[in-house]
Amino acid sequence: MALRATAVIFDFDHTLGVDNKLEEEVLAGLARAYCGADPSSEAVKKALERYRYEPVPLDVVIADGLLSWGCPASVVADAAHDFRQRCLALAPLRVRPMPGAQQMLDALDACGMPMGILSNGWTELQHLKAQLIGFPGPVLASEEIDEWKPDIQAFRIALTRFHMDAMRTAYVGDNPLVDIAGAKAAGMQAVWADLEGHPYPQDITEPDATIRHLSELPQELAGAAP
Repeated sequence: MALRATAVIFDFDHTLGVDNKLEEEVLAGLARAYCGADPSSEAVKKALERYRYEPVPLDVVIADGLLSWGCPASVVADAAHDFRQRCLALAPLRVRPMPGAQQMLDALDACGMPMGILSNGWTELQHLKAQLIGFPGPVLASEEIDEWKPDIQAFRIALTRFHMDAMRTAYVGDNPLVDIAGAKAAGMQAVWADLEGHPYPQDITEPDATIRHLSELPQELAGAAP
C-alpha cells in the first residue's frame, strides 16, 4: 500500500534512538545505594514497564520497586526525584541515534515535511533524548498529556498539538501493538520500523509500510505530495 502521508510522527525509543538501558541502570543503582538490594535485570525491567505502558505515576513505580526489593519506606520518599536527576545527568553519555536517523531527519526537514515525536515516558527525559539526537520538531511525552500509547487519545492529542490531520499523517514506531495498532486505531497511517529484525505478530493490525533502515523512510514518503 502506498503511503499518502504529508506529515510524520515518530516514536523515540528503538525507532529514532536508544538509551542503552539508562533507566534500568539508574533504578538498579538506587536499589543498591538505598538498601543494598541487587534486583535482577528482569525485575527492574518489569518494574519500569508499569510506567512505560500503563498510566501509573513514575513516583509510584519507583517507590513500589524499591519497597519490593526491601528498601525501608523512610528512604524512598525522595527516590523518584533522585531517579529523574540521575537519568538526566547520565543521558548525554548513553543516548545514541539509531543508524541513519540524522540523515533521514535531514532529508525530511529539507523537503519541508512536518515532524513530531509522541513517546511513552516522562517529560524531561523524552524531550532531552530528542534534543540529544538533534530532532527538529516538537515533542510530546505521555506524562505531560496524561495519556499513554496505544490509547487512541494519546495520538489524537499529538495530532491536535502538531496541527496534523490523522488521515494524512504517518506514525513511525517499532512496537506492533503500542505504535502500529494504536496509530491505525486513531485513523493514521502506520510505518513499522523493523530496525532490529523482529518478527511481526500475526494477531496485530498490519502496518501500511515496513522499513528495515531509517534511510528507507524518505523514499516511502516521497510519493505523498502535500
